[in-house]
Amino acid sequence: MKKSNLIIIICIIVLIICIASIVIVKISNNNDNSKEDKTQLSQYYDAESLGKLKGTEVIGHVVSNYKSGNDENIEWKILYAGNIEDNSNELIEPRIYLVASDYVPAKDIPKEIFNVSSGDDYKFYFNDDNKQYADDLESVKEETLRNLLKAFYDKVKSAPRKSSSNFSNTAAMLDQSKWNGFKDTNGYAEFIIGGPTLELYYQAYNKMYYTNKHANASSTNGYFVKSAYSSSSVTTVDEDDKLEQDNFFVIKNTDKAKGWWLASPADSVDDKKGTLGVSYSGTIINGEKNMILGVRPVAILDKNVKMQKQDDGTFKIIDNEQN
Repeated sequence: MKKSNLIIIICIIVLIICIASIVIVKISNNNDNSKEDKTQLSQYYDAESLGKLKGTEVIGHVVSNYKSGNDENIEWKILYAGNIEDNSNELIEPRIYLVASDYVPAKDIPKEIFNVSSGDDYKFYFNDDNKQYADDLESVKEETLRNLLKAFYDKVKSAPRKSSSNFSNTAAMLDQSKWNGFKDTNGYAEFIIGGPTLELYYQAYNKMYYTNKHANASSTNGYFVKSAYSSSSVTTVDEDDKLEQDNFFVIKNTDKAKGWWLASPADSVDDKKGTLGVSYSGTIINGEKNMILGVRPVAILDKNVKMQKQDDGTFKIIDNEQN
């Protein structure tokens, strides 16, 4: 055999070995990535471990198998998961909180709490009958719910008062007997409330956008809105630049409503005002008595509930027997 032919054969063999090595490495990497993806997707998250993920990995993600008993067409998303740190830096037990991704229709709303705006299916103003709650700040008895208004209750505790006209609508928003229709048939939700409190809303917002907004109960009437470490308090805040691309904390489309109610009293002595809301522009507003806004209920899941992330980015609640 000629020397030149031998060299060619050797080169071909070396080339084949190189190609084979590259293929083996790629297959190995693909297998490793596949194992990593499968591990991530197969992992079960409870409220505490879910709360350790980045806000963008959790907040605003659809929960595919939460279906409320009164309307299976409502889509639910994760509002917040994990511990809640209040203004005194105390940690409140970890939970998973879901919120309706859009305004819910009139047929699902408790008529004892809201009146429906004439000709509108998604706009509501508070019923005068909610005044029945005003004489008793203890009408909200569940500790899990009171913790979501901890700054307010701490203020009331330090300066007791018998009643607050501003509190009546908030108490109605937290009345379990009125909102249980939004519970699922599988028993995943322990509590349903008519909307997030300002403290919960800001906890989720801060987690998502790394901001420092505080819900400050500056009196026994209710909340002022402020940024952390600010020496001044204001009732409203201007739209945050981060909200320009957001359609979760703020629904910009005004076809159905121009904002939604929060389950929190405003710090106002004006009886025509008293309940906070979120406008379509991103402003926290001090809602007037007959102001018309939408409703996005919140489901507080049982503390033992676990979730699994799906390959499409959604989450699925896992039954206890699957754990």
